[in-house]
Amino acid sequence: MSVNCPICEAEAEEKLPRITGRIEIICPRCHRFGITASALAIVYHRLPEDRHAALCRARAIAEHDKATPLITTALVNPSNSSHFRWRKQSVVHVI
Repeated sequence: MSVNCPICEAEAEEKLPRITGRIEIICPRCHRFGITASALAIVYHRLPEDRHAALCRARAIAEHDKATPLITTALVNPSNSSHFRWRKQSVVHVI
């Protein structure tokens, strides 16, 4: 199924069904990686550089374990690292 990559927002392919609690993405820019459903729910609210940092950490862990990189909530959660920033959201008030 065609989706947008949650890291770079390029057109990508979803490989695993979401019923497993995670999906596997194949992106022409970011390559193959997995992301949990809970991480997917918050990753779009992060700045692009923070999304890429989460993928880099997942790759480092996967290289050590010789597995497909998996982005989890712990890798995108700002409470785990002081350099994470939330993407600023515009708020429009309708009167």
